[in-house]
Amino acid sequence: MSEGHFNRFEKIEATEPSVLNELEDGPWGRIFEFEEILVLAKHMSAYRLKKGHTLFKQGDRVPFVCFVVKGAVSVYKEDALGEIKKLIELRSGKTLGEMSLIDGEPRSATCEATMDTDVLILDQEGLEKLEARYPHVALALMTSLAKDISRRLRKTTGTLLNASGDADPIMF
Repeated sequence: MSEGHFNRFEKIEATEPSVLNELEDGPWGRIFEFEEILVLAKHMSAYRLKKGHTLFKQGDRVPFVCFVVKGAVSVYKEDALGEIKKLIELRSGKTLGEMSLIDGEPRSATCEATMDTDVLILDQEGLEKLEARYPHVALALMTSLAKDISRRLRKTTGTLLNASGDADPIMF
């Protein structure tokens, strides 16, 4: 992992009971058994972001997926005129940054903690180790991420079609 990127954040234990309990009580509890959640946590790094801290900026090339354990992160994007627009606020149980981990492209948005927030980070190295040691857990995780991306793409497509005036949005 690019540890230097995270030096400004407080490191916490990914396997501490409060983190594991939050994961088990959230969406992961419906996908994974507790032992699998523990496996995932052991392949990740955990950090506490203070309100206002930027997790990453639009254009950054630091590939990792982030799981919001507790707190909230707002997602901002700079438009063609250079204005910053808030897209969404993601709370506990949500993921962000998965596209960069999957395709290696620069970040498409800026993400900032809107309150003190605990996050789990899975980078490329952690994903590769997870795939090698626990392929069934890695597959379940990637399937979950793919479904999240698909839902977001469908929502965005519908929003774009509605904004363009098409009365009958086509969903693929």
